[in-house]
Amino acid sequence: EQLNGDCQNCGGVVHSSELWVKAQSHWSFMRGSAVTLGVALILACLILSVSLKSLLLSIYALVSALSTLCGLAFFMVVLAGWSMGEVQVIALLIGTGCALNYSVYVLHAYASDQAMLEPPPLAPSLTADPLGAMRLQRVGHALRAVGSATLVGSVARFGCGFCLALCGLTLFRDVGISIMIIIPLAALAALVPLPAALLMSGPERGSKCIEQLLWDLFQKVCRKRSRREDGSMQPGSDKERSPEPTRGGKGLIL
Repeated sequence: EQLNGDCQNCGGVVHSSELWVKAQSHWSFMRGSAVTLGVALILACLILSVSLKSLLLSIYALVSALSTLCGLAFFMVVLAGWSMGEVQVIALLIGTGCALNYSVYVLHAYASDQAMLEPPPLAPSLTADPLGAMRLQRVGHALRAVGSATLVGSVARFGCGFCLALCGLTLFRDVGISIMIIIPLAALAALVPLPAALLMSGPERGSKCIEQLLWDLFQKVCRKRSRREDGSMQPGSDKERSPEPTRGGKGLIL
């Protein structure tokens, strides 16, 4: 810009260095990828809020996915010594779905109505704590329902990543290695810390439900509108005050 300002009659100055073009394209790619990752996580949180009918459970899934992606980024930058280039960012974007899958399976099983059909736990310490017994019953059902499937699915995806890691192309090799790292992290996050968090502060089925929140908001709006209409219908209000009778020439005029 300074050169263009100093030399106004030379037709303009442009950068022709390949290094400059590469740096600019790299920055544009990284910025676009960051925006894409953020939008994907926000949309995933909103969709899970509707499907799970609980905002807290969707936040649990989002935190689990973010922790798994942070573990993958730590492996790339610190342990493997990779620079965050286009291939690594693509691997992170591909790993977003893998980071969410297993946690969503566990959360759906936790929120299902079938969890309350099983016999309650027989722990004596939970007899005086119905909320803790409910959480234990739901977490136990979730682990029994999808625990083995999560382990088998993680082994299958790990094998797919191993096949990609044997390829000669850098893109396939790095993506395969990233899949081999993120799959065990995602399975571990879904089967160990997530059930522990649900046992400590898992919501009841239907608590903080999206439909219930919308219904409460609708009721508040209706009550506020009814109060406003009741206030306007009072006898002392100006709108509903009846006119005083006056006598005209021929009789009573209202």
